[in-house]
Amino acid sequence: ADISRSERVDYQARDGKTITSYLMLPPGKTKADGPFSMIAMPHGGPEARDHANFDFWSQFLTSRGYAVFKPQFRGSDGFGRSYVMAGRGEFGGLMVDDTVDGVRHMIKTGVANPDKICVNGASYGGYQAMALPVREPDMFKCALSVAGVSDLPKMTDFVVDKTGRTSGSVKYWNQVMGDRIKEKDKLESQSPSRHVDKIKAAMLLVHGETDVTVPIQQSTIMSKALKKAGRNDYKVLMLEDDDHNLTRAQSRRKLLEASETFFATYLK
Repeated sequence: ADISRSERVDYQARDGKTITSYLMLPPGKTKADGPFSMIAMPHGGPEARDHANFDFWSQFLTSRGYAVFKPQFRGSDGFGRSYVMAGRGEFGGLMVDDTVDGVRHMIKTGVANPDKICVNGASYGGYQAMALPVREPDMFKCALSVAGVSDLPKMTDFVVDKTGRTSGSVKYWNQVMGDRIKEKDKLESQSPSRHVDKIKAAMLLVHGETDVTVPIQQSTIMSKALKKAGRNDYKVLMLEDDDHNLTRAQSRRKLLEASETFFATYLK
């Protein structure tokens, strides 16, 4: 079957910084065929990056007729050390802003239909999938989060319990998210589970039950918050005996099946 190619698209963030992204269109389509129903797909890490190579999840989504937008927000690696460091302390701030600005660029240039946009991501991308509908309630119709962080203070507590109060992991996340003690208010303000009242998007939460990187409780916290808020447009998919990376083939199949149904509900 034909596959989609990745096209590099640079855009300007609100502060004038040039941000690189990758855009994938349905096979055989060009920008002239737009605007498309679009899925923003921020990567995990967050100190990681996307490449213009094969990715099973985004290829699956483009095969279903969606454009897929992959922003390389500040904090991504592969663009120089200063670019990585620009994301330190901006876990729920500048890095999320960069994704929002990229979506706006896709709307402005006629790629994305402003009424047909969802967000989809895993790990840190899963965090953005929950945080973006808080930040921009009217921009996203739906959000799919895989192994995402929903409560930053409780995530840092998990890392302390797992690795020790003075561990390198705790020091690292203090730098990336914000200091768990000195900046507790910021961490709370950037925790999606504490601001579900702002969310309009439907949500699908997916998590491997044996995840030891981001514990399954992070998705449970979010689902409980949505339930308490009286929401009935969210679903939870727990994957038995699988980890943070969804290593098992049957888990990936379940993810793709759930993705297809979920996005078709809100983007078709």
